[in-house]
Amino acid sequence: MPVLSGSGLRIVVWIVATLIGLVFTLVYASRVKKNPLLSRVHESDRYFREQQDEVVQRPFTFGDWLVLLVLTGVMIWVVWGVIVHAWFIPEIASQFFTMGVVIGLIGVIFRLNGMTVNVMASSFTEGARMMIAPALLVGFAKGILLLVGNGEAGEPSVLNTLLNSIAHGISGLIMLSPPGLCCSSRRYLISLSRPVRVRRR
Repeated sequence: MPVLSGSGLRIVVWIVATLIGLVFTLVYASRVKKNPLLSRVHESDRYFREQQDEVVQRPFTFGDWLVLLVLTGVMIWVVWGVIVHAWFIPEIASQFFTMGVVIGLIGVIFRLNGMTVNVMASSFTEGARMMIAPALLVGFAKGILLLVGNGEAGEPSVLNTLLNSIAHGISGLIMLSPPGLCCSSRRYLISLSRPVRVRRR
């Protein structure tokens, strides 16, 4: 399919869905603000309400603007790369990794929320620890695909042999589509349409 195919309908659906979600969230937040007991997480959030620190109000600094500028620039850059240069996971991941490092350095330089080099490193370690399991899962899946044939249709491989056997096994079944239904069930329909001699009494 071409790039941005059906974009008109997709944009309309996105706008409608976003507006519905926005209205629902605002109405729900208004009700919870008036009566906190209506919140679905009121009981489970009790610990955090009791242990929460006093909210510290601070002005929006130049460093905060730089963080927003870098974030917006990288998002536009990634969208441009995906559309124009067909970037995939490696390219997108490298852009977000670089963005994280740059934003972390901005936080250290401007001391945003008390950010230090040690805090930046520990935050990166914590984020990497959370991604180890999904990364291993994706790596194992790719490794299995490489072992059974890498998915190349024109090369002999274990995967193509399995798919060929499955295709031959189900080739005689009745298809769900009308053309397949007519072709695969033709011999049965012909046998049913043969004239039968019936004796009159």
